[in-house]
Amino acid sequence: MNEFQEFKNYLQQNENIFRAWGEFVAEKIQKELHLQISPLKIHEFLKIEAKPRVKDINSALVKIGRKNYTNPSKEMTDLVGVRFVVLIAEQINMISNIIENETEWDALLSKDFEKDKLENPNVFDYQSKHYEVRPKNPITVKFEGEKIIIPQEICCEVQVRSLLQHAYAELVHDNLYKSKGSVPNKAKREVAKSMALMETTDDLFNQTLKILHQHNEPIECLYEKLSKFYIDNISGESNFDRKTNLIILADFSDLIESDTDTIEKIRDLFNTKTYIKNKITSRVKDYYLFQQPIILFIYWVVSTNHARITINNWPLPAYQRELNYIFTDLDKGSIL
Repeated sequence: MNEFQEFKNYLQQNENIFRAWGEFVAEKIQKELHLQISPLKIHEFLKIEAKPRVKDINSALVKIGRKNYTNPSKEMTDLVGVRFVVLIAEQINMISNIIENETEWDALLSKDFEKDKLENPNVFDYQSKHYEVRPKNPITVKFEGEKIIIPQEICCEVQVRSLLQHAYAELVHDNLYKSKGSVPNKAKREVAKSMALMETTDDLFNQTLKILHQHNEPIECLYEKLSKFYIDNISGESNFDRKTNLIILADFSDLIESDTDTIEKIRDLFNTKTYIKNKITSRVKDYYLFQQPIILFIYWVVSTNHARITINNWPLPAYQRELNYIFTDLDKGSIL
């Protein structure tokens, strides 16, 4: 049996092991990521679904000749892989830290674009972080209803990159790296220029997000405190629509002196008008807005401001009925 057939048999016999390890690694990273970014959802943070894939057998066999591998089952580290794509390069570190701090595997950083930039400051090329992830010890995982033992030598390649880095990689991979013909120097130069532009753009995006974060920090902090107040006093449920809550907070941001001051005023209102809690609780089942922590803020806004100010700034016309309930609860008259 020649080395190609032997390697082919190895891939066929271990396909489920590779698939099981890839899914375990992907799920483990995403589970920890969810804890760190909550209440943001995974699909909001990751720009492409992190779905593990096992390398096609024919592709793996072709790679043996191209790379001149003598022991492909050991040397080929991407027989199963998963890619995490985030918005900007700065967010890569969050996923890198999760990978590097996991206790169930050893993670070898095999490509580090930050290190590449420091060592080759004049080169603008493919940027990504690659990890070779292997079990510290043989590990048993559940896969498609069965228990599968993952040996220590099984490797999952985890790639972490920004959306712009991913766009560049897709272009280079299909048109340069796997080009059917020769690649002229002019094309290589154009690609290098695009990478320089992407790196600059990523820096600008990062700076823009920092400005936005600084500007919106007071309402973000208030939303977190409203959520805790709601969970502790109204309902233990926490499946909130963050976007709807922040839209309302943003439109009334002029009324927010500080998140701490505002939440204390809301707390005082609920301690003084204790019936408000019962009003909210009685409507939670039937009215969407009463299921959101922003309802606490709206009661405070209506109670402390002229009706016209509230109505003129109200950003959600579909919820006029819910707003009317709040007005009548606070003896401010009907707005319908």
